[in-house]
Amino acid sequence: MLLIHLQKACLFFGLGADGTVGANKNSIKIIGDKTDLYAQGYFAYDSKKSGGVTRSHLRFGKKPIRATYLVSSPSFVACSVPAYLKQYDMTSGLKKRWKNSY
Repeated sequence: MLLIHLQKACLFFGLGADGTVGANKNSIKIIGDKTDLYAQGYFAYDSKKSGGVTRSHLRFGKKPIRATYLVSSPSFVACSVPAYLKQYDMTSGLKKRWKNSY
């Protein structure tokens, strides 16, 4: 049984070399190492890397994560490049509510 509803899923859009991916890697490592939560992170880069679009897919929850790496229904979306708001559809899969399940 998948327990996706008990997980928090986040999607971060950034610009290659702006520090978004590094910060998200550190965040998911801290969540996994320093809390009682399970954590998963997947980082997708544009082929250009520096200057290209990056997407960080993060999940965390109290149960082991058995989900594909790509987050399609995030609880939270962040974007560090205002131009991406018109260029990419960031809200179509966004969950309607963030329920505190902890």
